[in-house]
Amino acid sequence: MRFFAFQPPRRFMALLLLLAATGAYAQLPDFTSLAEEMSKTVVSISAFHSDGFGGEGVSYGSGFIYTKDGYIITNNHVTNGAQSLLVRFSNRLELPATQVGADELTDIALLKVNVDDRKLQSVQIGDSESLKVGQWVAAIGSPFGFDYTLTAGVVSALGRSLPNETYVPFIQSDVAVNEGNSGGPLFDLAGNVVGINSKIFTQTGSFAGLSFSIPIHIAVGVVEQLREDGVVTRGWLGVSIRDLPRQLVKPFGLDRASGALVVEVHKSGPASEAGIRNGDVIIEFDGNPIINSGDLPVFVGQTPPGTESRIKLVRERNTISLEVTLGEKVGDHVTIGSHGGGGNVLGLELRDLPHAEAVALGLAGGVLVRGVQKRSLAARAGLMPGDIITHFYQTPVNSAKEFFQQMSKYTSGVSVPVRLLRNQRTPLFVALSIP
Repeated sequence: MRFFAFQPPRRFMALLLLLAATGAYAQLPDFTSLAEEMSKTVVSISAFHSDGFGGEGVSYGSGFIYTKDGYIITNNHVTNGAQSLLVRFSNRLELPATQVGADELTDIALLKVNVDDRKLQSVQIGDSESLKVGQWVAAIGSPFGFDYTLTAGVVSALGRSLPNETYVPFIQSDVAVNEGNSGGPLFDLAGNVVGINSKIFTQTGSFAGLSFSIPIHIAVGVVEQLREDGVVTRGWLGVSIRDLPRQLVKPFGLDRASGALVVEVHKSGPASEAGIRNGDVIIEFDGNPIINSGDLPVFVGQTPPGTESRIKLVRERNTISLEVTLGEKVGDHVTIGSHGGGGNVLGLELRDLPHAEAVALGLAGGVLVRGVQKRSLAARAGLMPGDIITHFYQTPVNSAKEFFQQMSKYTSGVSVPVRLLRNQRTPLFVALSIP
């Protein structure tokens, strides 16, 4: 094999000299002290499971020492279903652990080890609410079983919403996180924990540049409830929401696609009692702006049940403030849903929803979409056969006749929000252009 010496171009060498002369290298962080000191607060976790055949399987994760008396934080998915848990510390000491409690909705578990007269070094809790995009952060954990591995990078985004993750505004970073890192700490440069490494985005199963961490201010609130009560309680508003589609910005009287569009109000829930309606766009909760629909359940979930909160919303182009007393979340209530005449112009084939079907769905009535013509106004709006139209904006429609009566009240060319149920359960709004 032949080897060739690399000769960097003169311009490149000049740049290196310039960087050295200006002290630019000094701006890069040095993680040596952090690695040496904070590794003492990180643990490796072995979770033992029955394999269903009389044997035992084991999975691995990471965690960190929350208190000196032996409380340890990790991910729920690390410990879920485990018959026994073993924690290994940086000095190679191994201790059995018991699970104090876990919260599936935030993917957090709290463990406890018996420390006797040992003195454990616990982490320092940082301020995840003050993080900024571009800030340096580092993870310590056991990727693929390689204990006390440090990886570093920068915060890529904040408040990131992920599918099926209603209550966590994730910290996104480019810190390398892999299998075994789950439950480990994300540190700032001062060595304070600002997050819990939880998820990655990947098409290969390994790190692909996108990792997601639970902000520590969210985690601590959950952990303290687990520590005191063993369970977590959350506020419940009683609505189903979606992001506001771009096509509905003008029809709803807004200047941008922000806020949480209410597509369903649960019967007898706090929102219903407060007067919130389908088609309302919630733009503020207790003074906190709602930019994306995922912001709302995060704020609601952090608020204790029974709290009287103020909601600001847009309804029929008017801004309204309402007081709502939050209930307690039980289960997963929040998801942070042939007629003639004008139907042919829209490209729709409609019929009244049969009474028995309406009753089964808890509706007073509705309009069943039996067919949609290709390239029609209805098709452009996104209507599909099988959809059940329930409202023309905020007005209930219990028959095809009522649908066309409502349509006739609008000027030609205007886009009007139409609420529907898809697959008989998912509430949606579409923007239908009036012919």
